[in-house]
Amino acid sequence: MRTWVELYLVEPARDLLSSTALGDEVTDLGRCQKLCTGIEGVFRSEVQGYAGWPPESTTDGLVPGLCVRTGDNTIELVAMCWIDFGGEKFPLRAVVTLDASRAELAMYTAEIGEVEPDTGAPPRLHRDAMILPSRDINGRNPKPELLVGHRSGPITWQAVVEYIPGAAEE
Repeated sequence: MRTWVELYLVEPARDLLSSTALGDEVTDLGRCQKLCTGIEGVFRSEVQGYAGWPPESTTDGLVPGLCVRTGDNTIELVAMCWIDFGGEKFPLRAVVTLDASRAELAMYTAEIGEVEPDTGAPPRLHRDAMILPSRDINGRNPKPELLVGHRSGPITWQAVVEYIPGAAEE
C-alpha cells in the first residue's frame, strides 16, 4: 500500500519530471495541483516546529503560480498558500528532488518569521496579491516577483522546512 507522501508528493513529482524537459516550465498548472496538495500537507504538518510560526495558525491549500523542472530530478514550484481559512495568503516556494531511493522537499517563504508585533500572527497578503512568473537573467531558473496592489518586487526567500520522508518507491 502506498503512503500519503508517495501518493501526493512522490508520484506527482515523478509525473511532472517525466513529462517536462529540463529547464522547461509546466504550462498546465492544473497538472501541478496534486503536487500542491502534497507540499501543503507536508508544510502544514512540519511548520508547527518552526519558531516563527504561531501554533494556532494553519494553512488552507496552495495555488500554483510557476512550476519548472530545474534539474534532472528536481521540480521547483512557487505558489500562494492560503492561511487560516480567511482569504489571506503568502508565497511559498518548494523544491522537490527525487531519486531511486529518496525524496526530499525543501520549502521557503518570505512571510514566516516576520510576525506582526501587535497580534503575533504571520503577515497576510490580501486575496488580490499574486505571483508574477519570471526567470533569472539567463532564462533558466524561476525568479518570481510578488504583485501587491500596483507594486511588484522580487521575493526574498527564507528556508522554513526541509523534509526527507525516506525511501521513495520506484
